[in-house]
Amino acid sequence: MKDYLEFNNNLTDFTCPHCLNAYMEIVNKNEKEYISSLKKRQFSINDEIEFDDRFYRGTITGQMKCHRCQEITSFIGETRFYVNYYDDENDKEVEVEEKVILFKYFVPSLHIIELKEEYPEEIRSVLKESFSLYFSSYSSCVNILRVLLEELCLLNDIDKYNEEGNFISLNSRIKKLKTKLNLNDDTKTLLFALKWIGNEGSHSLKNIKKDDIDNAYIFLKELLDKLYPKDFSEYMSRAKEIEKNKGLSKK
Repeated sequence: MKDYLEFNNNLTDFTCPHCLNAYMEIVNKNEKEYISSLKKRQFSINDEIEFDDRFYRGTITGQMKCHRCQEITSFIGETRFYVNYYDDENDKEVEVEEKVILFKYFVPSLHIIELKEEYPEEIRSVLKESFSLYFSSYSSCVNILRVLLEELCLLNDIDKYNEEGNFISLNSRIKKLKTKLNLNDDTKTLLFALKWIGNEGSHSLKNIKKDDIDNAYIFLKELLDKLYPKDFSEYMSRAKEIEKNKGLSKK
């Protein structure tokens, strides 16, 4: 999911967190601009030098409205200038400066992956908490996803302490979970991949990149869909009925 939007573009590709059925449009934004003296020192620029967009900083708040349900979602973010390069009609590279909004928080939080009804409420709750951190702190977000693995173990009666009261590592609990649920190697790989990404979030603020967190959610969605598949029994009964009748039954 993109974490930015061109400043002058009010149409977003964010799905409404209220109805989950339509995209939202920015209907109000309030920006405060200032020049970063810290950045000036970094570039050794004298105060008398003309304003340079490299030193520009901005904070922004606003609201988005859903095109379908009309509900409002609020956001907080930062504004920045970036330089992009395009080829003009003569195939000459042109430098274009663009102002963008970098989103940090949404209220209510956007859904990064679908919260399926098949998922236990405990899992849905942890996912919602992770969603709230997706735009503001990658390391904190993936650390919450590691907590989700602990919750999966607890939901399957695999405690973090043994009968003697000794702590059981998450690594060992995941192995127990694989055995207890008879998980295949691919599912086990997803569990351990998420654990290692979560560990990175716990031990370093710099190692986690946006691609890492997006991959973590892809892994997680695949894992949860395997563990909590959609109940297809009603549809299968209907399919068997059609097969038996050699066609659609007449009413």
